[in-house]
This record gives sequence, structure tokens and C-alpha cells, in this order.
Amino acid sequence: MTWKCFRCGKKIDDINAVKCPYCGYRILIKERPPIAKKLRTD
Repeated sequence: MTWKCFRCGKKIDDINAVKCPYCGYRILIKERPPIAKKLRTD
């Protein structure tokens, strides 16, 4: 699972701690896949 730092925007693959290893910021966002789900509306 890929995470993204809210401050610097760098992607983090392995998350060992609760903060960004580059800038030290503690807010990380879970990256979502770019594929949108298709739902039928009948």
C-alpha cells in the first residue's frame, strides 16, 4: 500500500513510523488506485 505525505507530497511505500521520513510531518494520506468503480443504476 502506498502512502503520500500531506506536506511534501512524496510517496512512501513502507510505513514503519507514523511520520514522513523526508520532512517529519505526521499526516499521511492513503493513495487510492486511479481506477474508478462502475456501478449499475437500474
